[in-house]
Amino acid sequence: MFLGLSAALLAAAIFGVVAVLQAAVVRRQGLFSPKMMLVIGIYLTGWVLHVVAIAQLPLYLAQVGVGSSLVVTALVASSVMGEPLTAVHWAAVAAMVVGLGLLAVAAGPVGG
Repeated sequence: MFLGLSAALLAAAIFGVVAVLQAAVVRRQGLFSPKMMLVIGIYLTGWVLHVVAIAQLPLYLAQVGVGSSLVVTALVASSVMGEPLTAVHWAAVAAMVVGLGLLAVAAGPVGG
């Protein structure tokens, strides 16, 4: 379970960071630029980790783990792109972290 959860959280981190990178590249250089190939390569790395997470964890836990990339995107975009987070946004980040923790504790073995 540790390998699957680690893969899901690493994929979430990759997806969150690369989403901000993608936005920055598109804004500065357009959709069809050489740096977009780098973005696609990073996305593929995250996809491989997502597949590992799906193989090792119950599907709902793998999906929520990868879905936590929204938290990473919000935090990175806040600092890199200068988009401020309000109290409501911070509450959503906290709820996502608590929810993922509860699911990880409650998750059973992977089904057949």
